[in-house]
Amino acid sequence: MTINGPSGFGKSTFIRCVNDLEIPTEGTVTLSDVKTNAHDRREMTKLREDVGMMSQE
Repeated sequence: MTINGPSGFGKSTFIRCVNDLEIPTEGTVTLSDVKTNAHDRREMTKLREDVGMMSQE
């Protein structure tokens, strides 16, 4: 899976939230039908197992 979109769309912020590098303050993170929020750390940990991050360069 890849995430594509224009600059400023929130792609990096989304990946940083899923990888626990940034803690979301509101809203819900949904990935592969798994929904979680900032208060559900166990679900965020499960999502991290399947997500990698690579820079553009």
